[in-house]
Amino acid sequence: MSFKILESDAQIERMILREIAREVNRSFSKLKTKALGPIRQAIRSSLSSHPTISSLSGGKLRGDFGIPSGVDVVSAIIESVTSSVDMTVVPVTAGRGVLKGGITLTAQPSDYMNVLSLPTSTVVTEKGEVLPWLDWLLLKGDTIIVARYGVKYKGGTGRSGQATMKLNYNAPYKVDSQFSGTSTNNFITESIESANDEIMGILARYI
Repeated sequence: MSFKILESDAQIERMILREIAREVNRSFSKLKTKALGPIRQAIRSSLSSHPTISSLSGGKLRGDFGIPSGVDVVSAIIESVTSSVDMTVVPVTAGRGVLKGGITLTAQPSDYMNVLSLPTSTVVTEKGEVLPWLDWLLLKGDTIIVARYGVKYKGGTGRSGQATMKLNYNAPYKVDSQFSGTSTNNFITESIESANDEIMGILARYI
């Protein structure tokens, strides 16, 4: 008994790739519906547990920025970053020896306007000056913000109930290096990166 293969090697390869593409697309068809929610939750949890968020909720940064006592500034940030997470699924197609298509996950616009435009991203002083504290925290790194002023910590003082700004006291004023960030390295980027392994696990579960 003998067999004769009628298709060429190239034809067989294309047939195999088309079948692989069909199976992958079957897995992809409901991936966004199933995986996007858990991925957003992973990033939400990572943000919520970040030390910077904890300090903004009730720690040193509230005093440093003069965030008014009782004002919640973190919930809107967390929700804005979380809701920015999206998934694009490009159907897989078979080409000459290759498969094209896949998944693209996006999170957090690089201009940070989704969070910098939040009403709570600034505070207004008693003199009516607008202080863009979140911009300082996310983007300014260790840049000096106010040269001749510094923060004097004392309970029951200032907008935050923790501290006030004083001339020639602990000057210059800048974001605490423990929390300061830049456009490519801040508490938002760190939180997203920290969630990476969990995100990969979620994708593997649903593909």
